[in-house]
Amino acid sequence: MRLIHIDPTEHRKPLPLVELANLEALIQPTLEQIEPENGSVATFSANIKVKLYSDSAHLRQFFAHNWGKTLTSNETSLGDVCVVALRSDLVDGAPEILPGRRYVDPERRIIVSVGSEYYGNVKVSVRGLCSSLVRRKNCGGFLHGASMNVDGAGIVVCGTSGAGKTTATRALMDFYPDGIRIINDDWGWADHETATIAFTGEPRIHMKYRSVRAIAPHLRPSPACYLSENFEGNEEDPHARLLIRREEVFESGVSDSSSFDGLIVILRDESKAFFTRPMEVSDLDLLEIAEYSAFYDRHERFMDGSLLLVDQADLDSERHRFRLLLENIPAVLVNNVASPRRIAQELQLQLDRLGVL
Repeated sequence: MRLIHIDPTEHRKPLPLVELANLEALIQPTLEQIEPENGSVATFSANIKVKLYSDSAHLRQFFAHNWGKTLTSNETSLGDVCVVALRSDLVDGAPEILPGRRYVDPERRIIVSVGSEYYGNVKVSVRGLCSSLVRRKNCGGFLHGASMNVDGAGIVVCGTSGAGKTTATRALMDFYPDGIRIINDDWGWADHETATIAFTGEPRIHMKYRSVRAIAPHLRPSPACYLSENFEGNEEDPHARLLIRREEVFESGVSDSSSFDGLIVILRDESKAFFTRPMEVSDLDLLEIAEYSAFYDRHERFMDGSLLLVDQADLDSERHRFRLLLENIPAVLVNNVASPRRIAQELQLQLDRLGVL
């Protein structure tokens, strides 16, 4: 029996963040009563250990299939992060922890939420904590985008939620039918300093139903075959998601790593004509403010709603990272209002001019 979590009244958007100084001490008695699920997120040369503490069978099952893995003694660990996601509304001895928000400690090592079984909150918490850990260690970074090797060049297609990353990826796959290998479908390691891209190592990736159909129209996914969440029969519902092996969607067209040679930033502004152009360091403000995401009803700074940008230090660190990214990696900006084929053709021309392809 596949677990299907359907609750039309469930708040399906990531919860806002609140920093809480004594968070770890407040939650410790609860952690001692729950056996954690172990997982890991891979970078190019090491892994980040991730633990989930939850009283929800749904969240535990999704996490185990999405990130679940126990590192062996010969695998290098970059550090540890922890997500606590409780379906109950209250934490004993911690009345300040309330539903409707996520709480993060000052060291950005633990995130706690209560009163929700929406897996999206667990996923963005894992991503945010991992991004903060490598930021603190000054050893690379993750990007919200589809990463791939195109004719020998490693490229990341970035954009806010709903900007059209999947559409652009599908267009490039059609334009280079034998020359593309997908590394990550939506988020993963992309470091400008070492010029490397790497697969996160997820046993199953968490995808929208409609994205699976766009990439692999021959598949007929359903809750009868795949762990699913918020699926109510409409495959085009952007909230309907499933867990599926990367190889099932992209078949043999996958890879675990690549050099990092180019960046594509997708915008969608229907008030302007279609365009593509090279990006410069002066575009940093454009990336910081990013584009309004109708999907999540917010602006996603640096095109990544999972980033833990709680204070000015977080923001300054991310600005510095993206400045170096634009200085070191050739980048192209595209307004995604044309046909997929035209987008692929123009991207190929721009990347060729920049010496990427």
